[in-house]
Amino acid sequence: MYRITHLFIRAFEKALHILHKWDERFGGRTFRAERHRKLVIRSAECHSMTGDADEAYYRDQYWFWMEKYFRENHVSPVGSFLDLGCGQGRFSSLIAEHYVRSGGKVVGVDISPEAIRVAEAYKEEKNLSSTEYRVDDLVPFLKQSKDNSFDAVLFIEVAFFLPGWESVTKEILRVLKPGGLLCASFRSRYFSLLYSIACGKWSDVPVILEKKEGVLWNTDIHFVWGSNDETKQFLEETGFDVLGVMGIGNCSGIEGDPLAPVARPSGLDEEETKLLMKSELAVAESVPDAGRYMFYVAKKK
Repeated sequence: MYRITHLFIRAFEKALHILHKWDERFGGRTFRAERHRKLVIRSAECHSMTGDADEAYYRDQYWFWMEKYFRENHVSPVGSFLDLGCGQGRFSSLIAEHYVRSGGKVVGVDISPEAIRVAEAYKEEKNLSSTEYRVDDLVPFLKQSKDNSFDAVLFIEVAFFLPGWESVTKEILRVLKPGGLLCASFRSRYFSLLYSIACGKWSDVPVILEKKEGVLWNTDIHFVWGSNDETKQFLEETGFDVLGVMGIGNCSGIEGDPLAPVARPSGLDEEETKLLMKSELAVAESVPDAGRYMFYVAKKK
């Protein structure tokens, strides 16, 4: 149970917003939802998204692609950015520090008060006046947001833990300005299979092969997975032009990941880390399903 908890610990900080909709879609699971809530709260208190060396490595990998597409698509540095499921501000603060100029705005939303407290503290430390944080459920926040409000929306490492993520994506489309960018990551079927096989959870393999979501690995947690083709098709049918799909962490993993024995970023020296990053960036576009996450950059039509 520890390995599973550690593997998905970052998502627990972001996923409480699904619990309000849980019983509507999966009636009769109140007990599971309550256990899930308690696990989320405990996880949010013991793992730092901003202070962990592995998280910093994957943040930089995401940022390589985000900055590339921001600049290529002329995303305004004085525009408005939304980070849904921002956690402790791993990406909100990064955008505020390295992309946004005076007049721009970054809004981070997360349901964990503790995560937002950490994000606010970093904001004060670095004097990031362009950032604004909200403790809120993602769905109500989006429903209250106006049409065509944001130049870019981040939806990173949230969807794989969010039953009904499709409806959230449609709301994201609504709040994006025409030509605005969505940066979103999803868990691949391949990674879920690899994890199950590595852990000897053979009974979950048929579920992963035959479905796109479900409760896995003897937990009360409802996971979501898919292929690049399936996810890309959904985004395009929803109203996005998919500009790029990249694998994040194709050659490495955090503790508990099936690829962690290949390489764990926090266990490498500086030169090894550079070579790992160079390798992962080089193969990211050719094998997007093979990574820890499939990362999409898509433009609102």
